[in-house]
Amino acid sequence: MKNYLQFINHASFLISNGKKSLLTDPWYSGSVFDDGWRLLFENSYEEIQNILNKVNYIWISHEHPDHFSIKFLNDYEKILKERKIKFIFQKTEDKRVISFLEMKGFAFIELENNKSFFVDD
Repeated sequence: MKNYLQFINHASFLISNGKKSLLTDPWYSGSVFDDGWRLLFENSYEEIQNILNKVNYIWISHEHPDHFSIKFLNDYEKILKERKIKFIFQKTEDKRVISFLEMKGFAFIELENNKSFFVDD
């Protein structure tokens, strides 16, 4: 299978080399920033569930709610855990995102600054 990039919504893309797939910044429904922002289009639960069936990793770029969506984590918690999808987030001093993922029981990788990380060969 070839490499591919699929736009999902807002800042969310599915990136794959055919063997491993990484999803970025999942925000697919609801509002953020005290109801100040809404998506132009909300993905259906089934559509996102089908996408998650292909995903090995979810990369969160930063903790703004349009990139780190608590609603997404709650809505898809069961499938995320069943599929053992690992979250990827950079090491930060406050550890808020990592602490939240840990508290919820999600698998995660905390990236070290200035070090390479490979999701596949």
